[in-house]
Amino acid sequence: MQRNEIPDAVTCPNCGWRAGDAVTSAHHTSTGAVRYVHCVCGLRLVLLGETLIGTAGAPDAAMAG
Repeated sequence: MQRNEIPDAVTCPNCGWRAGDAVTSAHHTSTGAVRYVHCVCGLRLVLLGETLIGTAGAPDAAMAG
């Protein structure tokens, strides 16, 4: 798996789409690499390693679940 590839199992909790590989930000922490991935619905997914640990922002109004 490449550095910015997101596992297929990671899906958006808002729209259910696969997270994709649109990493908007990444940095290393003492607990691992944190990545912010922009979903098609507008929500930003927060991943620690290969695990979805949270979300940031708000989905686009047209895609809100």
